Amino acid sequence: MSFRRRAAILAALSVVLMATLLLAVLRSPRRRAPQGAGIPLAAAGTIDEVSGITLAGRDTIRLQRDSDGSWWVRTTERTLPARQSRVQQFLRQLADSSTSRRVTTRAELWPEFGLDHNSAQRVLLEAADGELLAEVVYGRRSESGDEAFVRFGAADEVYAADAAVLFYLERESIYWTELRLFGSTLSVDSIEQLAISADIGDLGGLPHRYSYRLQRGSDAAWRLTDERGEMAARADQVRELLAAVVSLEGARVAPAAPSADAAPSAEVTAELADGSRYRLEVYGEAGAEQFTVVASGPAVPLDANREPIFYLINDWTLGRVLRLPRDIVE
Repeated sequence: MSFRRRAAILAALSVVLMATLLLAVLRSPRRRAPQGAGIPLAAAGTIDEVSGITLAGRDTIRLQRDSDGSWWVRTTERTLPARQSRVQQFLRQLADSSTSRRVTTRAELWPEFGLDHNSAQRVLLEAADGELLAEVVYGRRSESGDEAFVRFGAADEVYAADAAVLFYLERESIYWTELRLFGSTLSVDSIEQLAISADIGDLGGLPHRYSYRLQRGSDAAWRLTDERGEMAARADQVRELLAAVVSLEGARVAPAAPSADAAPSAEVTAELADGSRYRLEVYGEAGAEQFTVVASGPAVPLDANREPIFYLINDWTLGRVLRLPRDIVE
């Protein structure tokens, strides 16, 4: 048999084989998605209309959006600014979540999935006029842990869905509260001068009694001035200090403000190139594990009544801001 004839036979066999495979694929049954898969936990467009969120989980958290688009945490005592990024992350997670399958249509089986009224956790989304946009009820996690069992409102059906939203239901109210004293108003590079004074006998085992000023020169080099005079400051240490000031966070909101006659035991003042000033006042005694602090300045977080917010801060966190002069100079 000639080479040309053998090649023709092989080519014909290849065509027959490809045709057979194609026919098998066309005749094979299509793979179907599990029943109840792909139902969004929040209908399309719902997230954009949300102005109120209730998370009935570990705590009952109520979040409210104002006419400017800012989110607030409503408590029994007052309304505090929310950590905007965390609310947005939660809404994005909910919008991206959908069911993977339907588990049962029988309401009497709810307890098996942690969806009975005594065990279930809830996410409620409301419009500005109070209309209920969505109610997603969460039960227990699946055996694998990456899914949770859910139902919609009072409907009987139980579904499996991504368990990521449970993370937010397990958070306390402090997670949602803006604890950054300066919010997002300050940046390290925006600060031109920083003045620090302290009269705390003991902070982290060291006496903190000093007053000094840091100033950025025209050459971008920093200089420190105190009772000894002016001297060069270490750029890396100054930047570390500024970063600590900018990112300063309270451990929680203080239950009450200091007494009216209390004097601050330390003060930090930051001045920007445009002349605006931001101020931090520290209240507390030597040896305390927590101090009360309050910030002031343009656009710092205030409560819904435009009143300042006092925070409690741990001594070791405060120590990152109240730096000894000797640690900064070259």
